[in-house]
Amino acid sequence: MFEPISVYHSGLLFTEQIFVPLFLVGIYCFIKYIKSSNLRFLFGSLITLSTATLVRPVLFYFLPVLVFIVFFKEFKISIKRALVLGIISLVLVYSIAGVWIVRNKIVLNTWQISSNTGAILYGYHYESLMRNLDLTPENPKILGGNRDVFSVEYNKILGNFTIGEILKHKAQYLKLRLVYTPLFFLSNGYDNILSRFYGTAGFDKYFRSNLVNTFMKGEFIKTFKTIFDSPKSMIFLLGSLFWFFIFVLAVLGFWKNFKDSSGPKIIWGFIAVLILYFDIVTTPLVTARYRLPINPFIFIFAVIGFLYLKQLVKKNVRYK
Repeated sequence: MFEPISVYHSGLLFTEQIFVPLFLVGIYCFIKYIKSSNLRFLFGSLITLSTATLVRPVLFYFLPVLVFIVFFKEFKISIKRALVLGIISLVLVYSIAGVWIVRNKIVLNTWQISSNTGAILYGYHYESLMRNLDLTPENPKILGGNRDVFSVEYNKILGNFTIGEILKHKAQYLKLRLVYTPLFFLSNGYDNILSRFYGTAGFDKYFRSNLVNTFMKGEFIKTFKTIFDSPKSMIFLLGSLFWFFIFVLAVLGFWKNFKDSSGPKIIWGFIAVLILYFDIVTTPLVTARYRLPINPFIFIFAVIGFLYLKQLVKKNVRYK
């Protein structure tokens, strides 16, 4: 969890520095439960992950997946056991996060776990969609009137407006998300640190958005020109290339483990869903810090993939 980027963005990453160890402990205990059926690991995992959700709400919509896996696993033993443990798991996994939602409803009059959801939907999803359609986004201050930009009412207005606009352009929004999805594994989180060393200016605010838009329009020459016109083109290319190789090795390592494992296959499905979940829930304009919770899994599988390739090379060289 001690990413070098935390030196540069210590305030911004403070929640990640608390969230990541809680998250990893919770996931570790859940995997131990799947392997051993020890209920102490299950209950400890669910309470830990419920606590982690208070630190970073990004985990909130993944919690039902845990309950489903518990039910599916215990159903193989008996339907009664599956129902009992399913209900207990549901109560435990929302024991802390659920109390926070009730608190938000009482204090802020919203069932959202985060009161800033509307602004995030507008600032990332809606604005990215409008730029992709070559349209001018509505002014959020006009939409929200004279309300405080941090208020729940302001966020509700922006959230409802954004959802309405996305529904009007469903196909284009889906296409946009599909293009951004692989960028989750290529985004380099150290651009700003490296630019300090090189003495170059930072990326333009819309650099990645412009890059994706020109690529989606089939303007490949302009796409490369956008990259090389950037003051940090080499940093961007080398960073993306590094993460590309890490991700390819991770996929290879995951496949190797899945193929050779004699343990419960559900573990590998669980990890795959976990990684894809963090990819899907990130904003279209990918920020590399959102990958911090699952970087350990990606690197573990990447090392396995590297060792597997190394073994294949040695075997072929000896054979020849």
